Formats: sequence, C-alpha cells, structure tokens
Amino acid sequence: MQRFIFIVLLLTISCLFGCQDDTPETAAPAKETTAVQQTASTQKDATSKAAATPNIGKVALFDAPIEPVVLELPSEALPYWRDTAAGSKPALVLFSIHPLLQPIDAVLEGEVATLIDKGTSSDFLLHGSMYRAEPLVLPTQTLSAAIDAKLFSEIIWAFPSTANPDQMQHDLFRKQVTEAGFLTEAEGNALNLNGGVYKGTVRGLPFRAVHPAVLPELDKPMVLHVDLGYFKGLYQGEVKTRIYDLLLNTALALNETGWQPLLTTLSYSTFEGTFSLDVRFLITNFADMLRDPTLLDGTMPKNWALRSEALYAVNFFLEGKVQEYYEQAAREYPQDAAAQYDLYKHLFFEQRMVDEALKVLDKAVTLDRGYAAAYLELAQIADNDGNLAAALELLTKADPVVPENPMVNLYRAQFLIQSDRKEEALPLIDQLESLPWSKHYHPDVPQLLEQMRDAELTPPAAATDRDKTINKLEDKPVDDPARQRVLK
Repeated sequence: MQRFIFIVLLLTISCLFGCQDDTPETAAPAKETTAVQQTASTQKDATSKAAATPNIGKVALFDAPIEPVVLELPSEALPYWRDTAAGSKPALVLFSIHPLLQPIDAVLEGEVATLIDKGTSSDFLLHGSMYRAEPLVLPTQTLSAAIDAKLFSEIIWAFPSTANPDQMQHDLFRKQVTEAGFLTEAEGNALNLNGGVYKGTVRGLPFRAVHPAVLPELDKPMVLHVDLGYFKGLYQGEVKTRIYDLLLNTALALNETGWQPLLTTLSYSTFEGTFSLDVRFLITNFADMLRDPTLLDGTMPKNWALRSEALYAVNFFLEGKVQEYYEQAAREYPQDAAAQYDLYKHLFFEQRMVDEALKVLDKAVTLDRGYAAAYLELAQIADNDGNLAAALELLTKADPVVPENPMVNLYRAQFLIQSDRKEEALPLIDQLESLPWSKHYHPDVPQLLEQMRDAELTPPAAATDRDKTINKLEDKPVDDPARQRVLK
C-alpha cells in the first residue's frame, strides 16, 4: 500500500521562519535603530485605548483603535474583501512575501466564481486550502481570485526587501514574476522601475510592486492585508534584527502613510507549514497594536519583552536565562497562547520533557487552535521514529480542533491499519469516502481509500524484523560496526 508522508515542515528552534523561497528579488532591511526604544512621531494619549469606533475608512492607521479581521490563511480573507469592495472598488495593498498571484486553474474558474460570488466564511474555510477534500482557491491564488471577481481597482504589493530601493534589479524581478506565472510575459516586459517601485498592469488592473521604504500616498478607498510571510523577508536573526524592532518599524511605517483602510485583514499562514509556529505571535501582536495604538510608543508589554529577551539569549547559549524567561511568561500570562507555545517548544526540543511539554501545548491549542499544527509536526516525528501509537494519539488530538482538514483522519486511518487495528479505521474510511474529493487536486484519494478498505492484515508478529536483528546482535561488542549500524 502506498505510504503517505506528511506534507508538514518540521521546524526547529534555530529556524524561526519556514523555508518558502519562491519570492521575487526584493529588498527592505529592518531599520538599524533600536526601534523598540524609540517613540512614535505622534504620541497617542490614553484615550486611544478605548474600544474601536465604527468610522472604518475615516481614521488613519494607529490614529485610533481598529479591529482587524485575523485569519489563518489569505484565502479566508476573500469574503471580507468581497463584502467591503461592493460598490466601492477600493485598491488592495498587500504586505506579503508572496504576491498571491498564482493563476486559477481553468477547469475550476466557474466554481471559483460561484464561491467568490456567494460563498460564506465557512465555505472559504472548506475550499481555501490544499488540505481540504475539495480545494478551489489555494492561499497562493487569493489575489488572482479577487482580480477575476473584479473586487479591486488597483493592486499594490509591498514586498519585503533586504536592499536599498536604488539596488532593485529590474531584469531579475521581471524574470522571476513572469516565470512563476504571476505576470504574463507581456505584463512583465511592460513593467517600469522607478525609485524602488515596479509599475505596470496585472490582468488589466493597475499594478505596483513597492519597496517598503517608498510606500505610496493613497487618496482613494483601500483595503490592507498583512501576511506573516512579509516579516520573513526582513528578519535576519535576533543579533542583526530584533524581531520586535521589526514589528514596531512596520507599524511605524504604516502610521506614517496616513492610510485610512476600509478594512484591515491579517493572516498567519502557519497551520499548513508555510511559516513556523515559532513566529505566529507576530500577527497576534500586530493585531494588538492596531487595537491599542499606544503600543507604538515603543514600550513593550511584559510578555512581549520576556519573549524578546528569550529569543536574544538563545544566540549566546544562555540556556538558564532562556528557560527563566519562557517559564515566567507562561506563568504570568496564562491566557497568552504564544507564551504557552514558547514554553512547550522549549520543554520539548530543548529539555526533552515530553509529558510536561504536551500539557503546555494542549493549553496553547485551547487558547489558539492554530497551534494544533504542532500536533501534526509531532505526529510526523513519531511516525519517523516508528512510534505509530504516539502518532495516532497526536492525530486524535488534532482531529476535533481542525475538522475542516480531512487529511488528519486520512493519516489516522492509515496508521490504524498499519497497527493492525483495521476495525477502528473503517468508520474513518466511511467518513472519508463520503466527502467530495476533488478530481483536480485529489484524484487518487478515492482509489487509496478503496485500497485501505480492502487491505488484508498480517497477524501481529512477536517481534519486528528490526527487533529480531537487534536480538541477534545483543552479544556483539558495543563498537561492532554491524551493531552500531542497526542501533543508529
């Protein structure tokens, strides 16, 4: 039987961000100043902590509290964009490492159009990812779907960058965006570069790709979307780029634009392995800043400061201090999901305190279901170690948290069969067979489910082949090459 392999990236403490590198050549470094210690040009008074007022589109970013729409995936923003764009045709400003311009597959255009026109938020949750039975709009196709639906009058993509605006390479950028299919060859050839701004059209709409140092003035209705991946292109490690400096600098730059968005949406993009759960807190904390503009004065809440110090201390191998910071944050801020996750990661990967770590992870997931992705990462580790019982336990934890993701139960059913527990797998197979599996994205799943149902189980052996081999080697010296090879 074909063996499934989890398509979930295993991310370690040393890699804060995921490894998606399909971004055009881009530029903006974090500012060299220690931004967390600087004060915003316009000091916000205490009254700005009041609840957000309903004058959306009439207040500049950070001049007063606003309530952003915080989502897991960019594709989930589409119904909010649609409802906001009705009758106004605003510009969209996208802060992201990926332009989300992967074209929609032609065979799905009609179904996508219907989804955009009539779909609810729940519909987009069920059809907005590859990890669904019937994907229609993938996260990387989000902007293409919006353009096809004529939601916006202009597209402005603010890309992350580690060079100066005058160091942009026109030919390289044009080659990358056309070869990736984001722009046609004709659109790529028509791009102009001036002062860190690429200007042209995309599928008939005015299009600008802008360096963050030269954000444009806008005197028209606009929608703002910020994806976690934007910060990946700017982050260069805690020694060179303190991560909270990076967050504050981004907020300060947006504050200076004077933009008055009709709607602000944010996306984590962590659940499916695109970016690491280790930095999920950036979107949570950016949303906190939008709700409370006084945070632009550079004074970090204590739980942020503890996390910042822990991340910095890792670079100097100050393990005792790292543990102290994470434990203090988790203890003093029990409702901070990121603080609980930080402690789990530290306990599991650094201290190998598995039982304690899982209890802390369970708490993080209760506070923020997005951290359930860690169950899948751990299940992959357990599977790689041949520990199917642990993998099954972890997938069983994940299933009720993300019922829209049928892949969890697909893996569970497979592991149950491999564990000679087919009777327990059959109800899952029944459930999976009832789903409308996409002929375009998942054409092989129905046949796989049939094979799983028909699988013949072998009687459990007293010992696996590996166990038998180990038993034969027990009497060999520890330094025997054959023994070392098997026990490795």
